[in-house]
Amino acid sequence: MKKHVRFCLFAALLVALLGVTVLCAAAAGNYQVLNDADAEVGTYATLAEAKAVVRDNYTIKLLDDTTETANTALNVNYTYTVDGDGHTITNTGDVAFLTVSRGDVTFKDVTLDHKTTATDKHIFLISGSPTLTLNGVTLLGGYRDFNLTSSGTPHVTVTGASDLGRGVGDRIAHLGNASRSGCLTIENGTFTCGPNYGIVGSGAKIVVRGGTFTTDDKPFVTREFCGALGIPRVSFAPAEKLKELTGVEVGATTILSSVLPECAPVHLVIDRSVAGSEWFACTDGTATCFVKIRTTDLLDKYIPASGHSLKII
Repeated sequence: MKKHVRFCLFAALLVALLGVTVLCAAAAGNYQVLNDADAEVGTYATLAEAKAVVRDNYTIKLLDDTTETANTALNVNYTYTVDGDGHTITNTGDVAFLTVSRGDVTFKDVTLDHKTTATDKHIFLISGSPTLTLNGVTLLGGYRDFNLTSSGTPHVTVTGASDLGRGVGDRIAHLGNASRSGCLTIENGTFTCGPNYGIVGSGAKIVVRGGTFTTDDKPFVTREFCGALGIPRVSFAPAEKLKELTGVEVGATTILSSVLPECAPVHLVIDRSVAGSEWFACTDGTATCFVKIRTTDLLDKYIPASGHSLKII
């Protein structure tokens, strides 16, 4: 009887210790997985471990800033979200940060900081036919933000207050060649462009519907812009107001709209360095076609004929 009691006590103690161990292991890590009912599945030390348990409509939520050292392959056929909740994932490895080959994944409210400067070590290496959406995402480092050159028809959409194009190579994207296809759709965000911000093969396309594009040495800083105009703040006009005043859709804004009668209330502002350039390029009023004119013709002929005055800052 005493032996039986001692055995039971030992077993209970062992279970208790194991239970504590399991609880501690589950609590470790900065990636919390939530199911489609928003209930916690568990917490994990790496994005790869968290990805392994996702199912449709699951969310991987970042609990704190964290660091990865290896490539993470996002290769599950599910629709899910990686919610950074304002935190940063840093990758210190000399690897591609994330490989996306299947599924429908959304990254939101997160900074992805890739510390490598090696050629062809991108933040997103995309193959197959996945759907990737970035909503309020900042991408730092890496050679390119996206590399969509493998076979398949991948689709990438950038929206929200995203900030891209700060890598060391061709910056935003390389999309396919004659035998491959892919689509990058830009709906909103800020993009810092190098000399080859988008390399597109004949089987691929970049669709721009909105966003702010600047060069390395000319970032758009709203505080400085407002100061130059002597106004307290600026904000983006809604698509309906843009259409009403300029006659064009988002992504097709053009100086050529200045001749339209409904454009009369619009104030024209141009950067001094742009005004001093030999050539000026803009859309023709659509998101798929562009025109190139001499800047002197624009400033000395077209704008005066429109009845507008121009402020150079």
